[in-house]
Amino acid sequence: MRILLDIPYPRPKQLSDPHNDFGGPAGTAKYLAVPDEEMTWKQFNRMFQKFLPAGTYEELVYFVPAVLNDFVREAESDVDHENGVNEYWEGFFAFLRNNMDRLHADRLIEPLRNAFQQCLDILLQTFTVEHIPASERWRPHYHVRHEDTFQGLMISLAEFEVFREVAVSTLNVLAGQKDDPVKSAWFLLYTADADEDSIEDPAFGPLVTGKDLICYHIEKVRQSLAKTQPSPYWEKMFNYLGTEEYLRRKGEGKSFHLG
Repeated sequence: MRILLDIPYPRPKQLSDPHNDFGGPAGTAKYLAVPDEEMTWKQFNRMFQKFLPAGTYEELVYFVPAVLNDFVREAESDVDHENGVNEYWEGFFAFLRNNMDRLHADRLIEPLRNAFQQCLDILLQTFTVEHIPASERWRPHYHVRHEDTFQGLMISLAEFEVFREVAVSTLNVLAGQKDDPVKSAWFLLYTADADEDSIEDPAFGPLVTGKDLICYHIEKVRQSLAKTQPSPYWEKMFNYLGTEEYLRRKGEGKSFHLG
């Protein structure tokens, strides 16, 4: 799948380096040398720096579809990026936030909402538990593919008023559906990782602390994914979410991490 946005500006011939952080256009030329379809977080992390972006609004907004399509490529792949798209989410969303008037004028707000929803819909089609080899045991023993990408985008959207509804509606769909164990698993993962801000948020808190709702989705996953993807991950998750300790830890703003 490819995200398409009608950007009213051509591909820039240069990135003008308005903050003189790259040594001028000559220092940013290497980013433009990469074709749009081959750009990844390695370029975007620098181009969309939070405080010192590499170009002006007109220059960088052209690459917004490329950022979203890099997300889609990761969501559709079998492996996480080595450093993940979260490397540039902060700068990318800062760029959007700092240029809201221009985005409104260019009629890009609603297309961006739809694009973010598409990104999440693609990511949430599968749920895969990966086992980390013994040689990498400095990492948690179990990992959900694209977990960090999902959480990073949900947090970024929830904190951005204009796009917040995408995160709210996504979590409500995950929590409210009755027949998709994959979405139930994503709901449980989001719930387990929810921080104090999510718990105190009136749109998220009732869902991530609703014990009956959590137990319902635990049972849905226990009878499906936990059987087709056998792993100690599931029982650790279920045991954690189904205990009073979970609610106590949520009250303290703590998240769940598998060892």
